[in-house]
Amino acid sequence: LAARLAGAPERAEDAARAAGRLREAVPAELLDRHPELTALLLDHLGSARLWAGRFEEARAALSTVADSAPGAATALPREDSLGRLALIDYLDGWLGRAERRAREALAETERFGLPRPSGSGVERLVLAAVAVDRDELGQAQALLDTAAEAHPAMRDPVLEAGRALTTARLHLARGDPGAALKAVEPEVPADAVSPWARGQT
Repeated sequence: LAARLAGAPERAEDAARAAGRLREAVPAELLDRHPELTALLLDHLGSARLWAGRFEEARAALSTVADSAPGAATALPREDSLGRLALIDYLDGWLGRAERRAREALAETERFGLPRPSGSGVERLVLAAVAVDRDELGQAQALLDTAAEAHPAMRDPVLEAGRALTTARLHLARGDPGAALKAVEPEVPADAVSPWARGQT
């Protein structure tokens, strides 16, 4: 988690390797009783890879979580993984697929009655970005406002860059380039620079 929040993909890879070695010492039945441990690890790893612009590697880790058996214990990492997969789809230009996956992410926590917003809110950012592309600016603003309610512990560089970029695009769509520039001026604090975030500004 620390590596994810710091935007440090190499540290995340090191942590994942160390966790893999430790898993060998843990009885399989204990891991089976706590699927959230593996789900959280892969979600954090996938997010760090996403920040690094390694979309296919990120997709592999995040898909493992998204495709895992649903349950209350894994609802939050599944929601987050689905939302980040939606972001990858959006960045790859697959708007319809991004929207479907983002809606699937929203449904994940609703299925288990978790409070809203409960996760990082990245899926709301994706839906906001899609709304900007469709010129549904009021809807985009509402989604951005809801995404801003994410718990501070869930605010990693991917989320912060996504929020800044979507906000900037919304301002541009409203004809306010000054506000758009202001939205992306502050650098997202991270140990590593994200090629996709830098390329969008």
